[in-house]
Amino acid sequence: MPNAEGTKESIHCRVGPEVDGGFILSGLWLEEKMNGLIEAGHIDDRFSPPPHTSLHVGTIKGGVAPNVIADNCSFHWDVRTIPQDNANAIYTEFEVYCSEREAVLRRTFPEFAIKTEKQHPSVPALDTAKDAKIVNILKKIANADEIDAVSYAAEAGQFAEGGFESIICGPGDIAQAHRANEFVAINQLNQGVEMVRNLVKELSY
Repeated sequence: MPNAEGTKESIHCRVGPEVDGGFILSGLWLEEKMNGLIEAGHIDDRFSPPPHTSLHVGTIKGGVAPNVIADNCSFHWDVRTIPQDNANAIYTEFEVYCSEREAVLRRTFPEFAIKTEKQHPSVPALDTAKDAKIVNILKKIANADEIDAVSYAAEAGQFAEGGFESIICGPGDIAQAHRANEFVAINQLNQGVEMVRNLVKELSY
């Protein structure tokens, strides 16, 4: 049964409309930013794969035909940062870059525009200390020797920001989540029930 003391921070964004080369360069900036962080040694081996901040373009839309220059284009991108990095800072850097591209391309295309929209507020990272009380409790009630970190975001980071020691635990496997026919195995549910029973016992003394 998965248990995690750390998660990544996450922001989902939409960029558009764009014309001409602004779209391509904006997408390349994201890859170059990610590679730059890796080269600077921003690695956290608790998160694997990947053990670093990731920037990813998930969807691209625009144009009407392969032989016609698109009059607009948009893409959705996602950033997931290790606790060492800051998703909002990366978002701000990206906006600055896009503003610079707008200024250059408007000399040729006066109506050129790049608009970046956050699809939801930032989900903060979780970075609970290994010796935190909540970690020791979870190890005991879940019969777990080690607690890992995961490469996705969760609300636990928001509770931690509010001053509550937080950790992720429960039945299921991320390998079966967020895809067609996702499921939770019965043996995982049984482990979850046992963990809750152990928690009741732990807090009853």
